[in-house]
Amino acid sequence: MKRGAKNINFIIRTAGSRSGFTLLELLIATAIFLIIISSAMGLYITHQKHAYVQEEVTDLQQSLRLGTESILQDLRMAGMAVPSSSNPIALADNNTGLNGSDIIRLNSVSSDRSLALINIEPNTYVNFIAGTPVTFIVRSASEAASFDPASIGYTGDIVRILNPTDKSQPAKTYFTVTGVDTAAPSLTLIPSANSDKSIFIPNGTVIAETGKTVPDTFPNEVEYCIGPVVGGCGEAITSCPASDCLIRMVNGEATEVDIAATNISGLQIAYLTDGNAVEVDTLGALQNVRAVRVTLTGVNTETKDFMPGQKTRELTTIVKMRNR
Repeated sequence: MKRGAKNINFIIRTAGSRSGFTLLELLIATAIFLIIISSAMGLYITHQKHAYVQEEVTDLQQSLRLGTESILQDLRMAGMAVPSSSNPIALADNNTGLNGSDIIRLNSVSSDRSLALINIEPNTYVNFIAGTPVTFIVRSASEAASFDPASIGYTGDIVRILNPTDKSQPAKTYFTVTGVDTAAPSLTLIPSANSDKSIFIPNGTVIAETGKTVPDTFPNEVEYCIGPVVGGCGEAITSCPASDCLIRMVNGEATEVDIAATNISGLQIAYLTDGNAVEVDTLGALQNVRAVRVTLTGVNTETKDFMPGQKTRELTTIVKMRNR
């Protein structure tokens, strides 16, 4: 009997020794698990914010490059083949634009940057007759392709023939482009008036687009400012996708206003002039400018609340005025 009792006692103790979790232990484990999950989520959210901010900053840097390249292309063309009485820089306002930014206006032979060089060997004379087409061979298919022939909405690009050496117009009239051939690169033009004599057309003479409709504006004026603003450079831009933009305006026309770059908050321009080793912000004689320093400033706007403060980036480039 005693021996059986011992067996029963052993079984009871064995059953009671089985391991398990108390309610307190479960609560502690749950709390630790929640802390770990919260920390991981916090790290993930922070990482995502950094990724979103970095993505916009990358886009901002690309926007700065696009805006700078647009200005530089117009600066390089400023003054080329325009009348000698017109300076490459037509206007240089310091800190008068939006956010205290600068405004610059350039004289350009073609606001669309559509140019072609006549390829004539040997040099020739042409007698222009109003309404009678004349075809010029040009140097490349890409040059020919930059012009639009007659199409729906307008009669064709309006162009002028210019001598880049002395900045003169051999034929003192404008022409309408009626044909473009890229296979054997050429342009067909119709003069708007008769020439009073046979016109000498040397090899390398420039055909430049000066408008879409008549009368054309020559030279074209290309202006840059920060917008949107009411009146002035950005008058046709009522809003930008996210913030302020770099605005490009042609010939003061509200219908010819484009956004050159987005998220641009500042445009600052400094000038290096003849006989001056120090850059200046304001100009007395516009014709004395020999180089221009362009600085664009951009900020992130869509992700500015993700991280403390906005991310600001600047891009500075110097270009020499080669057509003055």
